[in-house]
Amino acid sequence: MNPLQIRLPPDFQCLGSARNFAEDIHEIFSAQALLQSLDVNETALLCHFMVCYSAPRGSELLSEGEPGDFMIFLLTGQAEMVLVDDFGDRHRVGLIEPGAPVGHMSMIAGQPRSTSCVALDPVDFVVLPKQAFNDILVTLPRLGNKLMLVMLHGLSERLQAAQKQLVYALPPATSPMRLR
Repeated sequence: MNPLQIRLPPDFQCLGSARNFAEDIHEIFSAQALLQSLDVNETALLCHFMVCYSAPRGSELLSEGEPGDFMIFLLTGQAEMVLVDDFGDRHRVGLIEPGAPVGHMSMIAGQPRSTSCVALDPVDFVVLPKQAFNDILVTLPRLGNKLMLVMLHGLSERLQAAQKQLVYALPPATSPMRLR
């Protein structure tokens, strides 16, 4: 049974409430620059809203086009963000390491997922449903603000990476651009 009432593949193993793993999760988060601002108590509070899962190598953790009704934090292993072009070719657009948030863009924007996330190794991860995130914003505003900053920082990093990729895809400018 899926305690979150969200659709996850049947080969994902539910490991239980993240509260059972709060110390380990805090250690993983502490090693991630984006999440270092969370102290052990805030991590423990956050864990009350999340559930841990395990998935085998090759599993699609998030699927392009699906609703963004949850986000995940990878705890172990690696995953890749994949985008499928109009010809059906898959392109890696990012590598996900333990502690990294994934799926927050679509969750915040209320849009379908723009990429898929595929496990490169067997992985463990926690799931934060959109409703739980909304509850955190209302009932625990300090924690909610910290999470929002983590998400905004992640969005900023993805935008900067996309801009760098775009620069290499564009022809060089023939004349200097003038801002008015």
